[in-house]
Amino acid sequence: MQKDHEKETRVHRMFAGIAGRYDLLNTLMTANRYLPNSLTHFPSRREVLAIYAAVGLKSARCHDLMMGMVTVFVGTKG
Repeated sequence: MQKDHEKETRVHRMFAGIAGRYDLLNTLMTANRYLPNSLTHFPSRREVLAIYAAVGLKSARCHDLMMGMVTVFVGTKG
């Protein structure tokens, strides 16, 4: 009887772990579905730099990182 309970507990833990990994994967996939659409609505580099200048930031510039996958925008207040 004790061995059956231990076996059930191990099987339950194993399936709970698998289900947890599936839930995590499903959450990550769902959370990242918005990315392509958000990028199509994001302003271009030139537009962001114009916004920086319009709000009074001086020396507005941008730096591409990771072969252009990431852009860091920099502006100086004042």
